[in-house]
Amino acid sequence: MATHDVIKYPGKPYFAFVYEEQTMIKHQVFKSYFDKWVKIVGHAGALNFIDCFGGCGMYDKDSVLHPGSPIIAAEVIENNARTLDRDCCITILDTDKRCTDNIPHAFKYFNCICEYELYNDDFDTYINSLLTNLSNEGKKLYPTFFLVDPYGYKIKINTIKRLMEVKNSEVYFNFMFNAVNRGISSGKVDNTMDELFGCTEWRDCQQLHGIEREACIIDLIRNQFKQFSRYVLPYRICFPAIDRTYFYMIHLTNHIRGCEIMKACFAELNHGKIEYIGKNQNQSFIFDLIEDPVQEIESYICTNFKKLRLSFDELLDKMIDTTPYLGKDISFAVLNLYNNNLANIVRVSSMRQSSKPTKKDIIEIY
Repeated sequence: MATHDVIKYPGKPYFAFVYEEQTMIKHQVFKSYFDKWVKIVGHAGALNFIDCFGGCGMYDKDSVLHPGSPIIAAEVIENNARTLDRDCCITILDTDKRCTDNIPHAFKYFNCICEYELYNDDFDTYINSLLTNLSNEGKKLYPTFFLVDPYGYKIKINTIKRLMEVKNSEVYFNFMFNAVNRGISSGKVDNTMDELFGCTEWRDCQQLHGIEREACIIDLIRNQFKQFSRYVLPYRICFPAIDRTYFYMIHLTNHIRGCEIMKACFAELNHGKIEYIGKNQNQSFIFDLIEDPVQEIESYICTNFKKLRLSFDELLDKMIDTTPYLGKDISFAVLNLYNNNLANIVRVSSMRQSSKPTKKDIIEIY
Protein backbone atom coordinates (compact mmCIF):
# COMPACT_ATOMS: atom_id res chain seq x y z
CA MET A 1 0.00 0.00 0.00
CA ALA A 2 1.29 3.46 -0.91
CA THR A 3 2.08 5.83 1.93
CA HIS A 4 2.73 9.56 2.05
CA ASP A 5 5.61 11.43 3.64
CA VAL A 6 4.05 13.90 6.06
CA ILE A 7 5.32 17.40 6.83
CA LYS A 8 4.19 19.07 10.05
CA TYR A 9 4.47 22.78 10.84
CA PRO A 10 5.19 23.83 14.44
CA GLY A 11 2.43 26.03 15.80
CA LYS A 12 0.14 25.31 12.83
CA PRO A 13 -3.02 23.18 13.04
CA TYR A 14 -2.46 21.52 9.67
CA PHE A 15 -0.03 19.15 7.98
CA ALA A 16 0.79 18.38 4.35
CA PHE A 17 1.99 15.53 2.20
CA VAL A 18 5.24 15.83 0.26
CA TYR A 19 4.33 16.80 -3.31
CA GLU A 20 5.86 14.22 -5.62
CA GLU A 21 6.25 14.98 -9.30
CA GLN A 22 3.89 12.28 -10.52
CA THR A 23 1.18 13.48 -8.12
CA MET A 24 1.57 17.00 -9.46
CA ILE A 25 1.05 15.78 -13.04
CA LYS A 26 -2.02 13.82 -11.94
CA HIS A 27 -3.47 16.94 -10.31
CA GLN A 28 -2.69 19.19 -13.29
CA VAL A 29 -4.53 16.88 -15.67
CA PHE A 30 -7.45 16.56 -13.28
CA LYS A 31 -7.73 20.34 -12.88
CA SER A 32 -7.60 20.95 -16.63
CA TYR A 33 -10.24 18.34 -17.42
CA PHE A 34 -12.57 18.96 -14.47
CA ASP A 35 -12.75 22.65 -15.42
CA LYS A 36 -14.06 21.59 -18.84
CA TRP A 37 -16.31 18.84 -17.46
CA VAL A 38 -18.34 21.16 -15.23
CA LYS A 39 -18.97 23.41 -18.24
CA ILE A 40 -20.05 20.81 -20.78
CA VAL A 41 -21.91 18.04 -18.93
CA GLY A 42 -25.66 18.46 -19.26
CA HIS A 43 -27.55 21.72 -19.10
CA ALA A 44 -29.85 21.39 -16.11
CA GLY A 45 -29.79 20.14 -12.54
CA ALA A 46 -26.95 19.84 -10.09
CA LEU A 47 -23.51 18.32 -10.55
CA ASN A 48 -21.52 16.28 -8.05
CA PHE A 49 -17.86 15.78 -7.38
CA ILE A 50 -16.99 12.90 -5.08
CA ASP A 51 -13.38 12.58 -3.99
CA CYS A 52 -13.36 8.96 -2.87
CA PHE A 53 -9.92 9.13 -1.23
CA GLY A 54 -9.62 12.81 -0.40
CA GLY A 55 -6.32 12.74 1.49
CA CYS A 56 -5.27 15.67 3.66
CA GLY A 57 -5.94 18.38 1.05
CA MET A 58 -2.46 19.93 1.10
CA TYR A 59 0.92 19.21 -0.49
CA ASP A 60 4.33 20.72 0.17
CA LYS A 61 6.93 21.26 -2.54
CA ASP A 62 10.05 23.18 -1.55
CA SER A 63 8.23 24.74 1.43
CA VAL A 64 5.40 26.02 -0.78
CA LEU A 65 1.92 24.63 -0.10
CA HIS A 66 -0.22 23.39 -2.98
CA PRO A 67 -3.89 22.31 -2.96
CA GLY A 68 -4.88 18.65 -3.07
CA SER A 69 -7.69 17.29 -5.24
CA PRO A 70 -10.62 18.37 -2.98
CA ILE A 71 -9.36 21.95 -2.99
CA ILE A 72 -8.60 21.89 -6.72
CA ALA A 73 -12.18 20.79 -7.40
CA ALA A 74 -13.55 23.49 -5.09
CA GLU A 75 -11.47 26.19 -6.80
CA VAL A 76 -12.70 25.08 -10.23
CA ILE A 77 -16.31 25.20 -9.04
CA GLU A 78 -15.84 28.63 -7.45
CA ASN A 79 -14.18 30.00 -10.60
CA ASN A 80 -17.11 28.81 -12.73
CA ALA A 81 -19.91 29.63 -10.27
CA ARG A 82 -21.27 32.69 -12.09
CA THR A 83 -21.49 31.12 -15.53
CA LEU A 84 -22.68 27.68 -14.40
CA ASP A 85 -25.78 28.91 -12.56
CA ARG A 86 -26.25 25.46 -11.02
CA ASP A 87 -25.35 23.71 -7.80
CA CYS A 88 -22.10 21.74 -7.73
CA CYS A 89 -21.91 19.54 -4.67
CA ILE A 90 -18.59 18.35 -3.26
CA THR A 91 -18.29 15.19 -1.16
CA ILE A 92 -14.96 14.16 0.36
CA LEU A 93 -14.24 10.72 1.80
CA ASP A 94 -11.26 9.28 3.62
CA THR A 95 -10.83 6.51 6.16
CA ASP A 96 -7.93 8.30 7.86
CA LYS A 97 -9.37 10.64 10.49
CA ARG A 98 -6.17 12.68 10.49
CA CYS A 99 -6.90 13.53 6.86
CA THR A 100 -10.56 14.38 7.32
CA ASP A 101 -9.62 16.54 10.33
CA ASN A 102 -7.06 18.34 8.15
CA ILE A 103 -9.42 19.07 5.22
CA PRO A 104 -11.15 22.09 6.89
CA HIS A 105 -7.73 23.62 7.56
CA ALA A 106 -6.84 23.14 3.89
CA PHE A 107 -10.04 24.88 2.76
CA LYS A 108 -9.28 27.76 5.11
CA TYR A 109 -5.62 28.03 4.08
CA PHE A 110 -6.50 28.27 0.38
CA ASN A 111 -9.42 30.64 1.05
CA CYS A 112 -12.01 28.27 -0.42
CA ILE A 113 -15.55 29.17 0.57
CA CYS A 114 -17.19 26.37 -1.42
CA GLU A 115 -19.48 24.21 0.69
CA TYR A 116 -18.68 20.52 0.99
CA GLU A 117 -19.65 17.36 2.82
CA LEU A 118 -16.90 15.48 4.62
CA TYR A 119 -17.05 11.87 5.78
CA ASN A 120 -14.52 9.79 7.68
CA ASP A 121 -15.72 6.69 5.87
CA ASP A 122 -14.74 3.85 3.57
CA PHE A 123 -15.27 4.55 -0.14
CA ASP A 124 -16.82 1.20 -1.00
CA THR A 125 -19.16 1.18 1.99
CA TYR A 126 -20.26 4.80 1.57
CA ILE A 127 -20.83 4.68 -2.20
CA ASN A 128 -22.75 1.41 -2.25
CA SER A 129 -24.90 2.53 0.67
CA LEU A 130 -25.62 5.87 -1.03
CA LEU A 131 -26.57 4.32 -4.37
CA THR A 132 -28.68 1.60 -2.75
CA ASN A 133 -30.56 4.08 -0.56
CA LEU A 134 -31.27 6.38 -3.50
CA SER A 135 -32.51 3.44 -5.55
CA ASN A 136 -34.80 2.29 -2.74
CA GLU A 137 -36.26 5.81 -2.58
CA GLY A 138 -36.78 5.93 -6.35
CA LYS A 139 -34.15 8.64 -6.71
CA LYS A 140 -31.03 8.99 -8.83
CA LEU A 141 -27.69 10.67 -8.33
CA TYR A 142 -27.06 13.76 -10.45
CA PRO A 143 -24.16 13.58 -12.95
CA THR A 144 -21.06 12.94 -10.88
CA PHE A 145 -17.32 13.07 -11.42
CA PHE A 146 -15.79 10.34 -9.26
CA LEU A 147 -12.11 10.70 -8.44
CA VAL A 148 -11.00 7.26 -7.26
CA ASP A 149 -7.39 7.70 -6.16
CA PRO A 150 -6.74 4.98 -3.56
CA TYR A 151 -3.66 4.39 -1.45
CA GLY A 152 -3.50 0.79 -2.64
CA TYR A 153 -5.52 -1.55 -4.83
CA LYS A 154 -8.29 -2.81 -2.57
CA ILE A 155 -10.97 -1.71 -5.03
CA LYS A 156 -13.93 -3.74 -6.26
CA ILE A 157 -14.69 -3.52 -9.97
CA ASN A 158 -18.38 -4.05 -9.22
CA THR A 159 -18.36 -0.75 -7.33
CA ILE A 160 -16.72 1.04 -10.27
CA LYS A 161 -19.45 -0.44 -12.45
CA ARG A 162 -22.12 1.06 -10.18
CA LEU A 163 -20.45 4.47 -10.50
CA MET A 164 -20.64 4.26 -14.28
CA GLU A 165 -24.34 3.42 -14.09
CA VAL A 166 -24.98 6.98 -12.85
CA LYS A 167 -26.12 8.88 -15.94
CA ASN A 168 -23.56 11.29 -17.45
CA SER A 169 -20.99 10.39 -14.81
CA GLU A 170 -17.29 9.72 -15.24
CA VAL A 171 -14.54 8.02 -13.27
CA TYR A 172 -10.88 9.05 -13.03
CA PHE A 173 -9.26 5.99 -11.45
CA ASN A 174 -5.74 5.50 -10.17
CA PHE A 175 -4.78 1.92 -11.03
CA MET A 176 -1.75 1.32 -8.80
CA PHE A 177 0.14 -0.82 -11.30
CA ASN A 178 3.42 -1.07 -9.41
CA ALA A 179 1.66 -2.46 -6.34
CA VAL A 180 -0.68 -4.69 -8.37
CA ASN A 181 2.28 -6.08 -10.30
CA ARG A 182 3.88 -7.19 -7.03
CA GLY A 183 0.61 -8.42 -5.58
CA ILE A 184 -0.37 -10.81 -8.35
CA SER A 185 2.69 -12.96 -7.64
CA SER A 186 2.52 -12.88 -3.86
CA GLY A 187 -0.21 -15.48 -3.41
CA LYS A 188 -1.46 -13.47 -0.43
CA VAL A 189 -4.06 -11.21 -2.05
CA ASP A 190 -5.80 -13.49 -4.55
CA ASN A 191 -9.30 -12.61 -3.33
CA THR A 192 -8.50 -8.90 -3.51
CA MET A 193 -7.25 -9.33 -7.08
CA ASP A 194 -10.39 -11.26 -8.02
CA GLU A 195 -12.49 -8.34 -6.75
CA LEU A 196 -10.29 -5.76 -8.47
CA PHE A 197 -10.34 -7.43 -11.90
CA GLY A 198 -13.77 -9.03 -11.55
CA CYS A 199 -12.37 -12.32 -12.86
CA THR A 200 -9.57 -14.84 -12.32
CA GLU A 201 -7.81 -14.28 -15.66
CA TRP A 202 -5.21 -12.03 -13.99
CA ARG A 203 -3.48 -15.27 -13.04
CA ASP A 204 -2.56 -15.67 -16.73
CA CYS A 205 -0.21 -12.69 -16.30
CA GLN A 206 1.76 -14.29 -13.47
CA GLN A 207 4.22 -16.21 -15.65
CA LEU A 208 4.97 -13.24 -17.92
CA HIS A 209 7.72 -10.68 -17.41
CA GLY A 210 8.53 -7.07 -18.23
CA ILE A 211 6.55 -5.33 -20.96
CA GLU A 212 4.51 -8.45 -21.77
CA ARG A 213 3.37 -8.76 -18.17
CA GLU A 214 2.46 -5.08 -17.96
CA ALA A 215 0.51 -5.26 -21.22
CA CYS A 216 -1.32 -8.35 -19.97
CA ILE A 217 -2.39 -6.61 -16.75
CA ILE A 218 -3.43 -3.33 -18.39
CA ASP A 219 -5.25 -5.00 -21.28
CA LEU A 220 -7.22 -7.12 -18.82
CA ILE A 221 -8.33 -4.28 -16.54
CA ARG A 222 -9.19 -2.14 -19.58
CA ASN A 223 -11.22 -4.92 -21.18
CA GLN A 224 -13.06 -5.49 -17.91
CA PHE A 225 -13.90 -1.78 -17.68
CA LYS A 226 -15.01 -1.78 -21.33
CA GLN A 227 -17.83 -4.14 -20.39
CA PHE A 228 -19.64 -1.22 -18.76
CA SER A 229 -17.89 1.93 -20.02
CA ARG A 230 -17.89 2.87 -23.70
CA TYR A 231 -14.53 4.64 -23.58
CA VAL A 232 -11.64 3.54 -21.36
CA LEU A 233 -8.22 5.11 -21.75
CA PRO A 234 -5.26 4.36 -19.44
CA TYR A 235 -2.61 7.07 -19.02
CA ARG A 236 0.78 5.73 -17.96
CA ILE A 237 2.62 7.55 -15.17
CA CYS A 238 6.25 6.59 -14.52
CA PHE A 239 8.45 7.07 -11.50
CA PRO A 240 10.09 10.52 -11.73
CA ALA A 241 13.68 9.28 -11.99
CA ILE A 242 13.35 5.97 -13.86
CA ASP A 243 11.44 4.74 -16.90
CA ARG A 244 9.29 2.29 -14.97
CA THR A 245 5.54 2.44 -14.55
CA TYR A 246 4.30 3.68 -11.18
CA PHE A 247 0.56 3.78 -11.89
CA TYR A 248 -2.03 4.36 -14.59
CA MET A 249 -4.71 7.01 -14.42
CA ILE A 250 -7.64 5.37 -16.19
CA HIS A 251 -10.45 7.57 -17.48
CA LEU A 252 -13.89 5.98 -17.89
CA THR A 253 -16.63 7.81 -19.76
CA ASN A 254 -19.61 7.00 -21.97
CA HIS A 255 -19.20 10.15 -24.03
CA ILE A 256 -16.85 10.49 -26.98
CA ARG A 257 -16.25 14.18 -26.30
CA GLY A 258 -15.18 13.40 -22.74
CA CYS A 259 -12.60 10.89 -23.94
CA GLU A 260 -11.36 13.27 -26.63
CA ILE A 261 -11.01 16.21 -24.23
CA MET A 262 -9.31 14.21 -21.46
CA LYS A 263 -6.81 12.88 -23.99
CA ALA A 264 -6.09 16.41 -25.19
CA CYS A 265 -5.69 17.67 -21.60
CA PHE A 266 -3.14 14.97 -20.81
CA ALA A 267 -1.20 15.53 -24.03
CA GLU A 268 -1.15 19.30 -23.54
CA LEU A 269 0.60 18.90 -20.20
CA ASN A 270 2.98 16.15 -21.37
CA HIS A 271 4.52 17.44 -24.60
CA GLY A 272 1.90 15.82 -26.80
CA LYS A 273 2.22 12.42 -25.15
CA ILE A 274 -0.49 10.42 -23.42
CA GLU A 275 2.01 9.17 -20.87
CA TYR A 276 4.32 10.78 -18.32
CA ILE A 277 7.83 9.33 -18.30
CA GLY A 278 9.46 11.43 -15.59
CA LYS A 279 12.77 13.23 -16.03
CA ASN A 280 13.28 11.65 -19.46
CA GLN A 281 10.18 13.48 -20.72
CA ASN A 282 11.86 16.47 -22.36
CA GLN A 283 14.68 14.45 -23.90
CA SER A 284 12.22 11.92 -25.33
CA PHE A 285 10.09 14.71 -26.78
CA ILE A 286 13.01 16.06 -28.83
CA PHE A 287 13.29 12.76 -30.67
CA ASP A 288 9.52 12.44 -31.02
CA LEU A 289 9.49 15.69 -33.01
CA ILE A 290 11.09 13.81 -35.91
CA GLU A 291 7.91 11.79 -36.37
CA ASP A 292 4.90 13.17 -38.22
CA PRO A 293 1.81 11.98 -36.32
CA VAL A 294 -0.59 13.23 -38.99
CA GLN A 295 1.15 11.28 -41.74
CA GLU A 296 1.08 8.19 -39.53
CA ILE A 297 -2.64 8.69 -38.88
CA GLU A 298 -3.32 9.04 -42.61
CA SER A 299 -1.66 5.67 -43.19
CA TYR A 300 -3.61 4.12 -40.31
CA ILE A 301 -6.95 5.38 -41.67
CA CYS A 302 -6.23 4.24 -45.24
CA THR A 303 -5.22 0.79 -43.98
CA ASN A 304 -8.05 0.22 -41.52
CA PHE A 305 -10.99 2.07 -43.10
CA LYS A 306 -10.44 1.63 -46.82
CA LYS A 307 -13.65 1.74 -48.90
CA LEU A 308 -15.72 2.68 -45.83
CA ARG A 309 -18.26 5.48 -45.47
CA LEU A 310 -18.86 6.77 -41.96
CA SER A 311 -19.34 9.97 -39.99
CA PHE A 312 -16.35 11.69 -38.43
CA ASP A 313 -17.66 10.83 -34.95
CA GLU A 314 -17.95 7.17 -35.99
CA LEU A 315 -14.33 7.28 -37.13
CA LEU A 316 -13.34 8.99 -33.89
CA ASP A 317 -15.29 6.39 -31.91
CA LYS A 318 -13.16 3.63 -33.43
CA MET A 319 -9.85 5.41 -32.78
CA ILE A 320 -10.05 7.69 -29.74
CA ASP A 321 -9.42 5.10 -27.00
CA THR A 322 -7.62 2.46 -29.06
CA THR A 323 -4.83 4.57 -30.60
CA PRO A 324 -2.43 7.21 -29.22
CA TYR A 325 -3.76 9.83 -31.65
CA LEU A 326 -5.49 13.04 -30.60
CA GLY A 327 -8.87 14.06 -31.99
CA LYS A 328 -7.51 17.23 -33.59
CA ASP A 329 -4.78 15.27 -35.39
CA ILE A 330 -7.27 12.67 -36.63
CA SER A 331 -9.41 15.48 -38.03
CA PHE A 332 -6.42 17.12 -39.71
CA ALA A 333 -5.34 13.78 -41.19
CA VAL A 334 -8.78 13.29 -42.77
CA LEU A 335 -8.59 16.80 -44.25
CA ASN A 336 -5.17 15.97 -45.73
CA LEU A 337 -6.58 12.79 -47.27
CA TYR A 338 -9.39 14.86 -48.78
CA ASN A 339 -6.96 17.44 -50.17
CA ASN A 340 -4.90 14.64 -51.73
CA ASN A 341 -7.97 12.97 -53.31
CA LEU A 342 -7.67 9.95 -51.04
CA ALA A 343 -10.97 10.62 -49.27
CA ASN A 344 -14.16 12.62 -49.64
CA ILE A 345 -15.89 14.78 -47.02
CA VAL A 346 -19.63 15.38 -47.23
CA ARG A 347 -20.14 18.50 -45.12
CA VAL A 348 -22.90 18.21 -42.53
CA SER A 349 -21.47 19.79 -39.35
CA SER A 350 -18.63 21.87 -40.77
CA MET A 351 -19.35 24.57 -43.32
CA ARG A 352 -16.22 25.44 -45.28
CA GLN A 353 -14.55 23.03 -47.69
CA SER A 354 -11.16 24.03 -46.28
CA SER A 355 -12.04 23.30 -42.64
CA LYS A 356 -11.30 20.12 -40.73
CA PRO A 357 -14.22 17.65 -40.53
CA THR A 358 -16.30 17.49 -37.36
CA LYS A 359 -19.02 15.39 -35.74
CA LYS A 360 -21.65 14.48 -38.39
CA ASP A 361 -19.55 15.14 -41.49
CA ILE A 362 -19.52 12.02 -43.69
CA ILE A 363 -16.10 10.60 -44.50
CA GLU A 364 -15.56 8.35 -47.52
CA ILE A 365 -12.16 6.64 -47.65
CA TYR A 366 -11.11 5.69 -51.19
